[in-house]
Amino acid sequence: MLNRTNQRINYWQYWKREKFQTNKSPYYFAYGRTALEQGLIHLHLQNTSVLVPEYICETVVKTFISLDISIIYYPINDDLSPKWDVLETLFNENVKSILMVHYFGIPQAINNFKKFVNSKNIFLIEDNSHGYLGVIDNLLLGTFGDIGISSPRKSLPIINGGMLFSKTDISKVAELPLEPCSILIAIIRNYIGIILDCIPSLKTHLITIRNNDSNIDIKNYGIDRSSYLTIQSSKNYNKRVEIYKIWQKWSKKNSLNPLFTDIPETIAPMCFPILCNSTEQKETIMRFLGEKNIAAFSWPDLPEDLKKPSNTGLSIYNRTICLPIHLKMNPIKMNKLLKKIKIPRVDDCNFVL
Repeated sequence: MLNRTNQRINYWQYWKREKFQTNKSPYYFAYGRTALEQGLIHLHLQNTSVLVPEYICETVVKTFISLDISIIYYPINDDLSPKWDVLETLFNENVKSILMVHYFGIPQAINNFKKFVNSKNIFLIEDNSHGYLGVIDNLLLGTFGDIGISSPRKSLPIINGGMLFSKTDISKVAELPLEPCSILIAIIRNYIGIILDCIPSLKTHLITIRNNDSNIDIKNYGIDRSSYLTIQSSKNYNKRVEIYKIWQKWSKKNSLNPLFTDIPETIAPMCFPILCNSTEQKETIMRFLGEKNIAAFSWPDLPEDLKKPSNTGLSIYNRTICLPIHLKMNPIKMNKLLKKIKIPRVDDCNFVL
């Protein structure tokens, strides 16, 4: 199994797994979605409304819905910041919280969100699933909201790992079972993964099929001690910024538009996102990158009610390409490889060959 570090998980260390949980913030779970659910329950947000950006993954939406929290979507700009003037008009007396998402590990304008929640006297929910170990103003991303979540499993070679930060102590943390794990099946999957790494086209096809499966059963589990210990031993992610800058330099040479013009040195970006002029241009570039065995991808799986032409989130999704960042990438080899890869000249949305 590969995660976003591109490191294979050593399942043998999970042979005799045991649960682990802390009794103070941060609280640990198997997944960020479970951490979010427990935080929302702690804030007693059931039967209220929450302001959510129009660019969001379906899993987050399902978590709100499962707790009878009504969603009011707010539009965003192409740089993923909220359209604050419109957001003001969406507020009503049943709104008790707003979701702030650090897309791809790049921090939002946190102070703007703080001013908004203070003026409305509502809770700030911080989603830092993409930016584990990122730091702003000497504080970890995920710790600025009334509750905040991070997903270290997306950055480290661990079976699972989701974290909940809370400004106030949770009186009783949910007792959750360990996620079932068959060591034999995991090892077989590991060797299948090694084989598929040698057949990129087949691997990409299988990943596409898996990502299109919307019937995956979502359950809540606790974290295991081995995953927790790996999280505790993890250090900073300066290498992610280094790789981000390599993609940034390459994209500039190829006249590609990055979603973010500049980033802090202290964050841990999940990927390097670029924004195309159109859906057709995105599809064409994605095909070209696939032919070069560059594992570009799209994010997120939008919920059905956001798949409307009027939604800003759909427009951004249709034009965004995510270029990979993981800790096994060698910056020197990456620079040499990218010198040989030049995006053909783009005229509107079609390559001119």
